[in-house]
Amino acid sequence: MTFNPFGPGRRTVEGGSRIRELLQGRDINMVCGVDYVADFKEWLEDFDKLLMSHE
Repeated sequence: MTFNPFGPGRRTVEGGSRIRELLQGRDINMVCGVDYVADFKEWLEDFDKLLMSHE
């Protein structure tokens, strides 16, 4: 999983952090991307790793 390398880097990471805040406490089972469907818990682990790699 990666952030869009062509967008504004800092703002993209800040947006990812905001998405993470909004997900807190929600009952979500699946995540749909452009070309995939994933189990939310597995996706969230990858998303958290992505956010941590940009701290």
